[in-house]
Amino acid sequence: MKIKGMRDIRSRYGLSSKGIPKSREQIVAELARLGHHRSRLKRELDIWIANQQRTKERIQQVRERIALLQRSLNRASFDCDDEEESPAAETPVEKSDSPDTAGNGNSEGWREVSLEY
Repeated sequence: MKIKGMRDIRSRYGLSSKGIPKSREQIVAELARLGHHRSRLKRELDIWIANQQRTKERIQQVRERIALLQRSLNRASFDCDDEEESPAAETPVEKSDSPDTAGNGNSEGWREVSLEY
């Protein structure tokens, strides 16, 4: 199924099998309209090309980011494999349940601070 969008809308400036206007004024008016239509289409094409280039650059940036992340993931998984094999990784690390994070040896518990407004 073809998705329809703005580019599928027929323009009144279409180059169908219209007859040639009979008077000079009608010919000049149509030439002016077609000139404006051509200019608008040219601007639209330039914008489209610029957007296409910007999109290509973004795709390239995404590809580079994906490659970087995959390399980091491969290194991280390789490092994890090394840690599993090393004897230091097998030694259990004691984790303190103490809320004292300053490291000053006080493991009595949380200190209360009264705060009045």
